[in-house]
Amino acid sequence: MKLVDYMKANGLRPMWVAEKIGMKSSNFSSAIHGKVKVPVRYWKNIVELTKGQVTLEDLYEDYFG
Repeated sequence: MKLVDYMKANGLRPMWVAEKIGMKSSNFSSAIHGKVKVPVRYWKNIVELTKGQVTLEDLYEDYFG
């Protein structure tokens, strides 16, 4: 599942997710709007936050697509 889809499905705000994964909210906002990619160093935090609903494979596809 794409991270943005997970956020929509669970009513999560970008600022909250950014804080939980340790990323600046401005950079995270750019990432979810497709302007930049979520850096690899945050992937593990995303998988943990989403309890595996967003997988490393999902993030890899978005990054290298």
